[in-house]
Amino acid sequence: MLDADPKPARRSWLAKSTCSGVVLSIAQALSPAANAQGSENDTATRLEWREEWPRFRTWEYAATGVSLAGLATIVLFASRPEEASEYGNSFDVSVRKALRAETRASRDDARFVGDAGFRFLNVYPYVDALVVAGLVHWNSDVALQMTLIDTQAFAMAGFVSIGFERLVGRARPSARECGTNPAYERFCGEEDAYSSLMSGHTAIAFAGAGLTCAHHTHLPLYGSRAADISACLVTIGMATTSGVARVVNDRHWASDIVLAAAVGSVSGYLLPVWLHYGSDDAGRARESTGQGLNFAVLPELGPERAAVRIVLFN
Repeated sequence: MLDADPKPARRSWLAKSTCSGVVLSIAQALSPAANAQGSENDTATRLEWREEWPRFRTWEYAATGVSLAGLATIVLFASRPEEASEYGNSFDVSVRKALRAETRASRDDARFVGDAGFRFLNVYPYVDALVVAGLVHWNSDVALQMTLIDTQAFAMAGFVSIGFERLVGRARPSARECGTNPAYERFCGEEDAYSSLMSGHTAIAFAGAGLTCAHHTHLPLYGSRAADISACLVTIGMATTSGVARVVNDRHWASDIVLAAAVGSVSGYLLPVWLHYGSDDAGRARESTGQGLNFAVLPELGPERAAVRIVLFN
């Protein structure tokens, strides 16, 4: 029998392990050993914005402002769908059957993990920019560029994901269960029962992970290549865990997660690298010809699978 009044969500080992990994990465970055290594090789560890990297442009300020205004408008004025079908397919059904937690307590634990990853990755890129770049390295120029890029990525990911949630109806997998058992989950009967497509938590989490990877693979924020790569890998793990937890929690279908992960990855990684980092050659090519790396996002939806291919081309 399901517990109608379950205990508050517990801190699962997944949340502890992922958060601990990021804390260890930060500790390594600020440790005497990392600082010593930086003093031995100032060229490799000096934090600076390279000349070939385009700075935040006027049109990007405008685009970010439009995205933020659009997001605010949708949140404040767009009502959620009041009814919708599940858009069921064998891929979503099979993944739900394999991953969905059977008990209310387990689903609550999964909800905590998903929420924790979403909230952490929503803040972590700004900690890198304002604390690590701005205060530890004392480089306000890099801190400003990182902050602007972070805001642009989150604004775009939020605008697209929340726009889908408010304007495209899809019944959550838990909607049918809540119809027969109001104690099935905490949010039974809430107005977002038909806002399954797409997962906003996952889109923001992958945007945060993408930003972390974009910054850390191009800037020596933590003083050593190993520490910077670790931050990237740990946040990818957190974003993936957060997305999977939304399926375990029965709040989203697997295809909702795949689409959201693609949106977050494009916003958080591909666009910052394409617009600002890239390679030295790509940066010089953009400056001289106005052209650079292009990409296309190709969704693949079928009865047995859902995936997104990202194709890069010149």
